[in-house]
Amino acid sequence: MEAWALHRERLTMREREYDPRVATRIKRGAAATAVDYLELRSARAAMIRQFEAKMRDYDAWLLPTLPVIAPLLEPLVQDDELYLKTNLLLLRNPSVINFLDGCAVTLPCRASSGAPVGMMLAAPAMRDHHLLRASLAVEQVLEAAR
Repeated sequence: MEAWALHRERLTMREREYDPRVATRIKRGAAATAVDYLELRSARAAMIRQFEAKMRDYDAWLLPTLPVIAPLLEPLVQDDELYLKTNLLLLRNPSVINFLDGCAVTLPCRASSGAPVGMMLAAPAMRDHHLLRASLAVEQVLEAAR
């Protein structure tokens, strides 16, 4: 909804300059009503408060950056439906942190012979400095484990 509000004029006049997949996603915001937007903002504010309360006694929330191993790009380039499905899946975990107005750091954490994977450390908004310190400590542990 916010992307549509920000881009609607430019997108209407210069859509060819947008990636078609991104333009399609932005245009979905046109169907939202003011009531939809206000209800979502209210629900989001409540979820942010809950997240902040639950994280009060913790340094960070640890979760995989991606819920699956990163896919090959070529099949995604060739198939819009597969791209959309995969894109939504890959953005799932980072999108949660964005929605909760949090901050996050991703660290590579694979074994030398394993698939490339990342560990995301997340925290509520305005805890960036604390999260970076925690990430440094985790990075040292991961390096020692290798």
